[in-house]
Amino acid sequence: DVMNPILSAARKRRWEKVFESATPDDLDSSESKEKTNRRRTTVILEHLILAAHLTHTLQVWSFYIDWNNRLFTEMAAAYAEGKLEKDPADSWFDNELMLFNNVVIPLATKIQEIVRPMGKELLNHAEKNRKLWKIEGKTKVEGMRAAFTGEKRVHFA
Repeated sequence: DVMNPILSAARKRRWEKVFESATPDDLDSSESKEKTNRRRTTVILEHLILAAHLTHTLQVWSFYIDWNNRLFTEMAAAYAEGKLEKDPADSWFDNELMLFNNVVIPLATKIQEIVRPMGKELLNHAEKNRKLWKIEGKTKVEGMRAAFTGEKRVHFA
């Protein structure tokens, strides 16, 4: 889970172990080099899979909003059916900001390190989306809530 603090901490430790704390002495033997390369590959794949899971946050604003709306609609339907205890609209704005600040931006920063120049573009999109969400997010949430409950139809882009 992307917001699980235990899993996030473990991902961070694995990243640091292979990218930030490796010293030349760690790579003296070919066995050590091979082990480090396997670990590095695993960590890279883990982060790319996480990026795929969060890809809507790393795209242009209109794409992000479209997929954010789809996820909101899915969660609102679950709430309406009694499958969720809390109305997702009540915390959607804050949760999205928390996701950007604690997961998406740090992830995009790491992706930038391993996938250039595309990684920089993904980071730029994530930062722009966070900025726009801070400005327009509350209005977007109210629009998504209203659209879901049938109060009015709104265009989300």
